[in-house]
Amino acid sequence: MNDAESAARGAKDPYCGRLSLACASTTLLYHLPEILAQYSKQYPNVELAIIGGTIQEVAATMWSGSVDLAIVVPPLNSPAIEKVVLCEEGFVGIVPSSHPLARKPRLTVHDVRGERFILQRAGQNTRKLIDRYLYHQQITPKMAIELAETEAIKALVARGLGVSILPESAFVRSRDRRGLRIFKIPKKDLRRSLAVVYPRPRPLRPPAVAMIELLQQHFRVAAKASAIDRSDD
Repeated sequence: MNDAESAARGAKDPYCGRLSLACASTTLLYHLPEILAQYSKQYPNVELAIIGGTIQEVAATMWSGSVDLAIVVPPLNSPAIEKVVLCEEGFVGIVPSSHPLARKPRLTVHDVRGERFILQRAGQNTRKLIDRYLYHQQITPKMAIELAETEAIKALVARGLGVSILPESAFVRSRDRRGLRIFKIPKKDLRRSLAVVYPRPRPLRPPAVAMIELLQQHFRVAAKASAIDRSDD
């Protein structure tokens, strides 16, 4: 019924109906608010439905056909999906600003190898990348806590309960750094990509095509701003 109603409305206005988008909670928090506000302004007749969750939950909603698009941290490999890479970002290490290590002029991951780690839950693609990186650095982290939410990890580190490794996008605003000392991890050693995916056989409606174009535009601008910031360091 919903599909039939959308098709009827789309005959008059191609940019109307419902657009469902699934993505991980970190993406929702740090990237999507600005994108969704701009999309709603440009396409006011499109009803947006946003679904958050882990990579497994997001993948399940896509395979079930209940969402039009999904934003994921690859890999999500299948011949039945189309993938559009949006960006690639690095990671940073964080320690409490009250920790003695925070007074060092320069920090590397080897400085925190003996500390307790607070990381994402096992099984998440971002966690898999971090685990692989630590393995190559010959570091076996002492796990203190595993959490799904990035903001909760940052809050616990700021409280002095451990150290962590998080994507750079978790610190786009200066207030995101309160109570924390941040140090960069070489991007050549640890990075992740963000991609929008959708089932290959299903043709994309104009609202979905418009969302992909807006996502690409947003991350192109963000990449240029990040390059400028790095040149100022």
